[in-house]
Amino acid sequence: MCEEMYDCGFTQIWNMDISSVCIEQMRTRNKDRRSSLKWDVMDCRDLKYPSETFDLVIDKSTIDALLCGSCAYMNVGMMMKECQRVLKTGGYYVAVSYGVPENREFHFMRAHLKFELRTYKLSKQ
Repeated sequence: MCEEMYDCGFTQIWNMDISSVCIEQMRTRNKDRRSSLKWDVMDCRDLKYPSETFDLVIDKSTIDALLCGSCAYMNVGMMMKECQRVLKTGGYYVAVSYGVPENREFHFMRAHLKFELRTYKLSKQ
């Protein structure tokens, strides 16, 4: 996804994943053509970025992965709190999920979060 965004003109993109293998593969694949992409190995529950850093955070099925593990709700809550912390005031959090909205939306409405929720459901045509 970051490659397509970069090619459309969004060149200030930070990419992070807990997998060093994933990050190294992506870094290697993009080092010549998309050299300004940034790559970080990091746990989404403990982001090392300063508060209010990003205009946009895109969750590309990370919520789905966390919900498949142990302590799922706690881990999702920690991730969302961290994502909210690194978002600038007025920034956007976009979650791409294979889960149905009814199984995801309440995670955005927890007491420790202040998201304004809008849900868009895509369906096959």
